Amino acid sequence: MIIDRQGNVPTELAVVELIESGELHRHARKALQVYLGRRNAFARLLRDNFDDIIDFKVPDGGLAFWITFRDSSILDSIEDAAASRNVRFLPSRSFAIPPYEQRGLRLGYASLNPEEAARAVRALRQSADIGIRPKSTKQLVMP
Repeated sequence: MIIDRQGNVPTELAVVELIESGELHRHARKALQVYLGRRNAFARLLRDNFDDIIDFKVPDGGLAFWITFRDSSILDSIEDAAASRNVRFLPSRSFAIPPYEQRGLRLGYASLNPEEAARAVRALRQSADIGIRPKSTKQLVMP
């Protein structure tokens, strides 16, 4: 195994310049605003489209939501229909231990622009509708 114990002086000097000029701080502030906007918009989409069937908390940090389903058969429907709707995510069992009672989905939002997020939530809701019993009358809401 080869380990480079030497630094890269030109790169280190460029980083120092970014820090000292305030450019790194300005970029971080802008990026934070973008991610906060995406997080809040994704939370609205989830509330508007799934409020009657899921539970979630808006994350304080990180770039994904953890959602759980009040009826696990709806989660099963989503997982069964995901591939046919071109939706990809890790299976709920990836985040649970047997007997898989606390299953849920980890949904990343940070890389999605508003249109992509709306499309993704719409596909999830359409997949969920397959497993929803007539007791739920929530209609799909799109921005």
